[in-house]
Order: sequence, then structure tokens, then C-alpha cells
Amino acid sequence: MSAEASVPDEEKEKFLHGLIEVLRSFVAASPPEYTPSVFATGRVPGISIGRFVRRLSHYTKCEDRDFIICLILIDRLLYNRPYQYRLNMYVFHRLFVTALVVAIKSRQDIVYTNQYYSEVGGVTLQQLNAMEEEFLLALDWDVYVDKEIFDNFMYEIAQRFDFGGSNEGT
Repeated sequence: MSAEASVPDEEKEKFLHGLIEVLRSFVAASPPEYTPSVFATGRVPGISIGRFVRRLSHYTKCEDRDFIICLILIDRLLYNRPYQYRLNMYVFHRLFVTALVVAIKSRQDIVYTNQYYSEVGGVTLQQLNAMEEEFLLALDWDVYVDKEIFDNFMYEIAQRFDFGGSNEGT
């Protein structure tokens, strides 16, 4: 394997590291207590944030842009409904897989089925469908992310975690 062939994997790993650190900081800043919602589980899942994000990256084959849009949508949800939703360890995994599915569907022409995404995300198809509906309703179906917002999020992650993220927009 040539050095050139490994560069994209190194860049992807740098990006995922930065994304995971941002997500960890979101979770750390949120009140840790259990708050009932469609995204909440009765116990903290046994898989770490890092392993979960890497699992989704591997099996969904989504692009970095999809993760940034996912992050923006989660931020939008928490901003619009701060007392209804919190991004703590009781909700992180289910909210993240839901937001990622919505992000992928919002910009990809060819996507996997919800059955596949549910299996990768460790939830049932019925749970994912219900969470996706709740997520979209809570956002008033506003999943459009303009280039300026996208670039600002990408820049913040790149600056904060020192990787060469591109400003490809949405």
C-alpha cells in the first residue's frame, strides 16, 4: 500500500477524532440526569461514544459532510427545545443515529433502508422510525443546512481539533 493510499484514512481518522471530541464535550455540558423521551434509554449503553461513531462511520459509509450536518441538526434540536431534549449518555446513541440517518437522507440520493440503519445503530426498526418522526417534528422538518452554517461548524471543529477539514459545503 502506497503512502498516498493511506492519506484519506488518516484524514478520516483525524476528522472522526475531532467529531468525537466535540460530541463528548456536548455530552459533558449536558445535565447527566435521566429525562424521559423517545431517545432516552433506561440505562447508559455499554458502547463508548468513540466506538459508536466509528461503527456508524464504518457501516454507513457516510461522508464527513453527513456527520457535520448531523451535528448541526442535533445542535438545532437542542437549541430549539432545550428543556425537552438533552444530549447526555441516556440519549446520545439513539439521538445520534437518528440525526445521522436524517442527515444522510437529506443529502444522499441512494441510502440504506431504515432496517439496516437500525441494525447498525442497535435499535429496532420501530424505534428508529419513531425517533426519526419525533426528530423531524421537533425540527419542524427543517433539515436544510446552508453553506455558511456548514462551513462555520466545519471550521470550528478543524480549529478546535487541528485537522485539515475541507469546506466542501452541503
